[in-house]
Amino acid sequence: MLFLLFTLQPVEPPPLKPALQRVQASGRVRLVRRGEQATLTMQVPVPVERAWAVLTDYARTFAAMPDVASVQLVSRQGQKLRLRQVLQAPYTFGLKINVLLEGEENPQSRNLRYRLVRGENILALSGEWTLTPDAGGTLVRHTIQLQPEIPGLLQSSFRSLHDASLRQSFETLRQLMLAPSLSGNRVPSNSVTTTTIPRPLSVKAKG
Repeated sequence: MLFLLFTLQPVEPPPLKPALQRVQASGRVRLVRRGEQATLTMQVPVPVERAWAVLTDYARTFAAMPDVASVQLVSRQGQKLRLRQVLQAPYTFGLKINVLLEGEENPQSRNLRYRLVRGENILALSGEWTLTPDAGGTLVRHTIQLQPEIPGLLQSSFRSLHDASLRQSFETLRQLMLAPSLSGNRVPSNSVTTTTIPRPLSVKAKG
């Protein structure tokens, strides 16, 4: 598989719509990268309970992310769960990457940690979501450390494309948190569900 990556040309991320460009330029989403680790933060004007409900509605929320082709909640035992995803985005250079993640929720502190169990073309992957009550809403923080199995000459392109995808995913998450509650249609947390999205969700931000 890796020999393909030597011949692939980096795929540029799709251009952002003007409204989304204005949202990012306004500083709502802040991204700080240190090597393989990226940390994103944003403030969303919703109660922390609402933000947590959306974040942990895995089948619906993660299926809406622009880099996720499909997602399946494989198992859940108490606060521990396993999630299978198929990733396909500019930062995967057009390839479909299968990953199995193991996560652990802490509903009291609104914290979710996850790590890679196994995955294609990924040497290491781990991260943490933290939701904190903030003035007028919730401060959302996501730290992710991803080490891809790709040649060194593609590392710079990969990080630029991955950063763009992370920002778009954060904006998608914001819109889901701001959308009218669909709690009545939420999938029970102990169910096993597969969701496939044929194309990335269009994010519409207020101008």
